[in-house]
Amino acid sequence: MLDRYSSMSGPHIKYCLLSCMALAGCAANPPTPGNSPTGSQNFIDSTSTAVSEAAVGLTTRRPIAHPPALKAHRQGELDQPPTDLWDRLRRRLVLSDAEHPSIDAEVRKYTSFPLTLEKASERATPFLHMIVAEAERRDMPSDLALLPFIESAFRPRAVSTSSASGLWQFLPTTGERFGLEQNWWYDGRRDVHSATRAAFDYLAYLNGLFDGDWMLTLAAYNAGEGTVLKAIKRNREHGRPTDFWDLKLPSETRAYVPRLVAVARIVQDPTAHAVQLASIPNESLLEIVDAGDQIDLAVAAELAELGTTDLSRFNPAFNRWATPPDGPHRFLVPPENAAALRSALVDLTPQDRSRSLTYRVAPGETLSGIARRYRTSTAELKRINGLKGNLIKTGDKLMIPATTVARVEPDSTVAKRDTQPQTPSRTYRVRRGDTLWGIAQRHGVSHKEIARWNGIRTRATLRPGTKLAIHRNSDSTIRVRADGTVQKLRYRVRRGDTLLHLSRKFRVSVAELRRWNRLGNGSLIRAGQTLVVHVNGTQMS
Repeated sequence: MLDRYSSMSGPHIKYCLLSCMALAGCAANPPTPGNSPTGSQNFIDSTSTAVSEAAVGLTTRRPIAHPPALKAHRQGELDQPPTDLWDRLRRRLVLSDAEHPSIDAEVRKYTSFPLTLEKASERATPFLHMIVAEAERRDMPSDLALLPFIESAFRPRAVSTSSASGLWQFLPTTGERFGLEQNWWYDGRRDVHSATRAAFDYLAYLNGLFDGDWMLTLAAYNAGEGTVLKAIKRNREHGRPTDFWDLKLPSETRAYVPRLVAVARIVQDPTAHAVQLASIPNESLLEIVDAGDQIDLAVAAELAELGTTDLSRFNPAFNRWATPPDGPHRFLVPPENAAALRSALVDLTPQDRSRSLTYRVAPGETLSGIARRYRTSTAELKRINGLKGNLIKTGDKLMIPATTVARVEPDSTVAKRDTQPQTPSRTYRVRRGDTLWGIAQRHGVSHKEIARWNGIRTRATLRPGTKLAIHRNSDSTIRVRADGTVQKLRYRVRRGDTLLHLSRKFRVSVAELRRWNRLGNGSLIRAGQTLVVHVNGTQMS
């Protein structure tokens, strides 16, 4: 089943990576047989001449060969345009007509649990068009566009037990081999656009290696070409056929290829198999927008008039709050949001690309401790602040990326202080260039609160001159610095609160809470008591 991808996807990429690198003479320390999760001896090293490509009559980099079915599709162009993306994909399927009992068994598994494919097809909706288009651009069967169903159930953030990641489940070293950069900021294996290109590069290489046989290509994608080459050599030595069905391959691989064929067969005629695939229009649902330079993801989402959750869903490769300093800086966004983002980027100043907090170092604090609190790294704090060492002293000011600050838990008084808004503390007149996020920062409230108080969307475009009501609830009193970040918040203790609980809510230490409120080590807090908490503006968002 697709939801069990973690048990099947990591190992097969591991096999094909190591055996591929070995064939290319890149494996400095080839793994020993029997180390694979399946226990199969499916590795060869650069010195293994007995199982070389020449020994089985194969050479690398042969032109891609297409089965007769695909040629027939190309030669007999259909008069009617595709009704949707699934219809477009079906016209280039070449494996769905294959017959074998193991395929029938895989079809029965899927049809017994139709929601497995149906949910995966919903997750595939934003991404499948670019994958189908890549297959067509390379003149390769559209069956290959269905591989993410098998690999990750179309979960871009899928991670296997072997650390394979992304829609196509690349291991770190496999990803590097095919140009997928991975660092503290970014993991190209989760970049749907880049990983799709890399996966088709790998499949094209394998198809050339196996003389255009797509069954052997898929088997090698799962188990590694070394394993398949060994099986071919063994059969030839014993005068047996060398097609996929006659090779002695790992049990996982023997199920993997029929599983893809089963998915192709169901996609070919979902109604006959009682499966309902989510309708996908035959058009690009995502466009690439290059921001040109490093930019906070929160800023990009706001400029694109897109929620940060959606931006992250379409761009899961970014590990941190911003794009990497050295790139890539491109985003996948829906067409309507792409237009808004491109337009907003034209007038964006370098200062507007990032939102950082100014943090004053308290007695006894260390750089590593501050980094842990704000979920960043010591190295990044040093880079941002131009520090050569780890030494900091009381009173030093540090710049901290604003979007690394964890939000206050949703059940806190701070997050709920607007449930019964009082008379507006003030009415704010929108100025040119204002955003809800920026206004919220200046007033120590959440942009969602402002939107709710004024009956507007959180992504609404603000027009200069518009008046916005800014409320404040009596449960908390906020003092705001001139730069818009919160200096102090007076918090009214609720029943059941403890200092430990509050320290976790506000991401501060118990010792700090005691010091700010002159509480002794044995002091208890009680409901109705007012505490002073030093927080930052982004903790209110």
